[in-house]
Amino acid sequence: QQQLTSNAEAEALKVERQSLQDHIEDVTAKLTEVQAEKHVLQQQLTSNTEAEALKEEKQSLQDQVRDVTAKLTEVQAEKRALQEQLASNTEAEALQVEKQSLQDKVEDLTAKLTEVQAEKRALQEQLASNTEAEALQVEKQSLQD
Repeated sequence: QQQLTSNAEAEALKVERQSLQDHIEDVTAKLTEVQAEKHVLQQQLTSNTEAEALKEEKQSLQDQVRDVTAKLTEVQAEKRALQEQLASNTEAEALQVEKQSLQDKVEDLTAKLTEVQAEKRALQEQLASNTEAEALQVEKQSLQD
């Protein structure tokens, strides 16, 4: 009966491990989407006439960054739960190695997310600067008229 319990726990951990891997794939896909949208933002910055569309894109990007952050938090919580269950399992050593790999992936994704957020802030600052320059140009033209 103890072996059946251990086997059942091992199976539950395998299912939970798969769920954790699925979450990491979701987060990776979401991060790819965020990076693609960041690229669109960079292209739109070249034209001040597209400033309003850029504001909408920026809001969408911020929403997606929040979504990715929430997903990462979810993955980290599931990782902690998995870590607690590993202590009583006969496959603990093999699962510990796999857990470390998943933790490394989460850390990599967190680092990439931080990088994307920093790039987004730089784009926002550039947008603000471009908008201010456009306003000054309009005022200059008005004064010349």
